[in-house]
Amino acid sequence: MVRVRVSSVLEIAEFVENDHFVSVTDGPVRSVTTWAFAPTPLGTRVSFSGEYRVNGLPLPFLGEEILRHELSAHTSLSLRHLKRIPESQAAAADDQAAGGT
Repeated sequence: MVRVRVSSVLEIAEFVENDHFVSVTDGPVRSVTTWAFAPTPLGTRVSFSGEYRVNGLPLPFLGEEILRHELSAHTSLSLRHLKRIPESQAAAADDQAAGGT
């Protein structure tokens, strides 16, 4: 497996509390991504969309395919981590309501 380290600068370009945020990266991998949050009867629905471009890397088509795979894996991981936050808060509230610490 070939590994290439790519550095980018990420900027939060827009933030609306309890609604969404948009991030933009610059560098060899350029992106615009949006994480949106919407209340549901059972909690919060989180959606993600992103546009990515590979610039200035050798073999751009190969780079884009590798990037597509990596982005999918990282987005899934981010969603799992994000899901843990409200789950842990709910568990802590349940413990507190039951008289635990």
